[in-house]
Amino acid sequence: MPENLWLQVGGDFQQSRDGRIAAGPRLDRAPGSVRLTSHHQVDDLNRRFTFPSNHFDLVHSRLLATGINRARWPSYLADIKRVLKPGGWVQLVEIYFNVQSDNGSITEEHALRRWSTQFLRSYEGTKDVRIGTRLNNLLRDRGFEDIDARMIPLPLSAWSNDPRMQAIGMLNRENINNLLPSLALYPLTQISGMPQQDFQELITQAREEAETASLKAYFPL
Repeated sequence: MPENLWLQVGGDFQQSRDGRIAAGPRLDRAPGSVRLTSHHQVDDLNRRFTFPSNHFDLVHSRLLATGINRARWPSYLADIKRVLKPGGWVQLVEIYFNVQSDNGSITEEHALRRWSTQFLRSYEGTKDVRIGTRLNNLLRDRGFEDIDARMIPLPLSAWSNDPRMQAIGMLNRENINNLLPSLALYPLTQISGMPQQDFQELITQAREEAETASLKAYFPL
């Protein structure tokens, strides 16, 4: 979750404890904010959880499609179910990096579509980068109840006529500008063997298309 949301939760529920499996720097305090009771742990999510059973009220899992091995997902969800207390909740968020157009104007020839196609193809057989489209059924198979699954179009720029989505798209522009090369560099050049010059040309074109309002590009979230 975003750090300010954790801080808000910590302020509202000051007796709660926050356990995180993290691979980044600690961010448990902001100036003037309430201090969270935090426990940070660096771990391999492709292995069985080290937390005891019936331990958490809430598990939040986000953007792990390129990290968790394809065959691990059923047991990963089983681990989540095991560590949740009875009546606990799990929230899972994944982006399906198959770019779409709200008006259908993106074709197979567009750089954004070629970026998506190459990215998805690179991970076939090792990672399930389409996992977001399957979580509903997997959760049901693992015995979860009261499942609410939804797709939210995440605009790549500020093309939407809806004020809220337009603001989200505006904020997302810099993210997309950085994401297109950073997320695809390894799979496209190291796994698929794309030459560096071709990769740079693809990224340049994809960035331009992401900024093109008439294409109305989005990632399914």
